[in-house]
Amino acid sequence: MQTRIMLKLTGDENHPAVKESYKAAINIIKAIRELGRSRGKYIYVGTWKPPVIEGEESPPLDFITISISSEEVIKKDIDKERWAELVKSVRGRFSNVSILAVLDWGVTDTSPLAVFSQKLSTEEQSEFILKVDKELRELGVLLVYPVHGGFIGLNAKKLAYGKYKFYDALAPEFSTYKAILKAIKEHTERDRI
Repeated sequence: MQTRIMLKLTGDENHPAVKESYKAAINIIKAIRELGRSRGKYIYVGTWKPPVIEGEESPPLDFITISISSEEVIKKDIDKERWAELVKSVRGRFSNVSILAVLDWGVTDTSPLAVFSQKLSTEEQSEFILKVDKELRELGVLLVYPVHGGFIGLNAKKLAYGKYKFYDALAPEFSTYKAILKAIKEHTERDRI
């Protein structure tokens, strides 16, 4: 993330601040890996889709996270061209990483999770999960199911259990847990074949 900020501030991928923050991120990842190895464990490391810095090594990641956009939530469908390009971009640089799609959240009422929880009915939320999960799988992307957690906006009106501004798939206001289980079951059965 710091590299992306430095790149935006300088507008130059060859600027020392960009190069140094990129190298620092790789060193942090390597240190995390070494910590795991020293304790006989494997620590999975991932990040948001990193910028491509030409001439620099790719970070040794296990997964890359990409957010479903608020516009895609409103339209109740992913932009297949956008996702195909994102997948192509990631695979061109990181052939063996898992790509995870999330409904990102933040303090605003326009974050994807806020829009999902506040603008879609419970039925539309369940339909969205099933539809988008299937479409993303076809592209080789795994949907991170919104089970519990994630802030749904400062001005959220539809609250989990009538009082919490955090998403919960079991809350009657959202009630998407059965759809999530259905999606998981479909993948499990398909993977067995």
